[in-house]
Amino acid sequence: MDTKCCGAEPVRVSEALRALSNAVQGSGVPPTVWFKESSPRNLKSRDFLVPRGALKKLFPDGEVPEDLLNTLKSLNSPGMPPIRSSLQSEAGLVIQLDRPAVFQRLLTDYSPYLRPAPSDVPGGQNVVILNCSPLHACRNLDSLRLSHLRAALITDHLAELLRLTGATVQLIPAVQNQDIKNFLHQLGVSWPSVSEATSVGETVSAFKQSLKECIYVNCNDGEQQELQDETPRVLFNMHLRPFIEEQHLSQQGYDPNLDAFLVSEEDLEHVAWLQTCVQECQEEAAHCTVLHVVSCEDEFHQQKLDLLWRILDPGATTQKHLICGPVRVLNPLSPVSCAQYFQEQVG
Repeated sequence: MDTKCCGAEPVRVSEALRALSNAVQGSGVPPTVWFKESSPRNLKSRDFLVPRGALKKLFPDGEVPEDLLNTLKSLNSPGMPPIRSSLQSEAGLVIQLDRPAVFQRLLTDYSPYLRPAPSDVPGGQNVVILNCSPLHACRNLDSLRLSHLRAALITDHLAELLRLTGATVQLIPAVQNQDIKNFLHQLGVSWPSVSEATSVGETVSAFKQSLKECIYVNCNDGEQQELQDETPRVLFNMHLRPFIEEQHLSQQGYDPNLDAFLVSEEDLEHVAWLQTCVQECQEEAAHCTVLHVVSCEDEFHQQKLDLLWRILDPGATTQKHLICGPVRVLNPLSPVSCAQYFQEQVG
């Protein structure tokens, strides 16, 4: 496999969507929208798609010209991941990436994904905030699932790698439960505890006040939801689609189904931890990047939190998402917590 280009340019979903759109438009047809696949079933056969219905509006009889298929397959521009195949199927115009080449390119050199690199930052240091998203909802050891633990272990490993490059790393959230902190410590993971962290109560209050005046909040629905006995209780009913369209975020890798968001107290606390940590880091650092490490079952919700932060703070720092795959336990009689799993293994 040719690896000469590995690490030269970071591959990005936004760049791939832009390059694919430009290639289709360059063939003399009107602009069209590409979709990034996110369904595990569909990802077995494709990564990007122009639906069949859209093709009928672009080409006579809905048939994609052979020369355009060849052009798409041979795309080679900065940020464009290697393409394995370009073809027309019953679903539409389908692009499948050369995943082994993509993975090798990513794993050979991850530094381009933390822009700017430490050496490129004049007059200050580079700070990476690693947000282990599943830990925000873990109130006790029984609530710590195996998928949460995988995210915490990956976050801890990333922290060590980043420190070796000279970056300053901050881990959030601070663990509120001593049993969780002790459990992670037994696995060799040193995580900040709540006693070492700053309170986010004032920030959450400020967010609530801001959302009361936010144009993306449906005030009537929000008031009705707040009166219901829900856990967690819904404070605001937001609609994210108008914000996505206004900010032209549809080609930056966000799920196309994002819209309704029932914002809870936990959601605001989550964003408040991010906001507080970034503000503290920016006092000393020239650049700050936030990397969300999230389990696959919480990926959709984390994208909503990403957008919520953008709305609350238009100057929010650069955000990246690292999605961890599922963890399966064979023949479980009921959902298994980390503590139960390790007890059974030891027993």
